[in-house]
Amino acid sequence: MTADLSSYLDRLSVRADEAPHTPAVIETTGRQLTRRELTEQARAVAAGLRAAGMKPGDHALFSVRPGIDALVLILAIHESGGVI
Repeated sequence: MTADLSSYLDRLSVRADEAPHTPAVIETTGRQLTRRELTEQARAVAAGLRAAGMKPGDHALFSVRPGIDALVLILAIHESGGVI
C-alpha cells in the first residue's frame, strides 16, 4: 500500500492548526521546523513547482542532502502531483 502524501500534508496542516508551534522535524544540527513552517514551506515549494510546469504524473529527480530541505521537497513534489 502506498502512502498518500498529499493527504499526509493535509493532515499535517490540520495538526498545525491545532498546535502550530510544535516541532515537526528537528535535524541533528539543531535546525527545526514547526508543523506550521513545514506545511507552509512544502505548499510554497509545490506552488513553485506547478508554476514551473510540473503536472500530475511528472517525474522529479533531485539531489539534496538528507534533512529538512529534502523532506520539504519530497512533500512538495507529491503535493504537486509529481512522482519521485
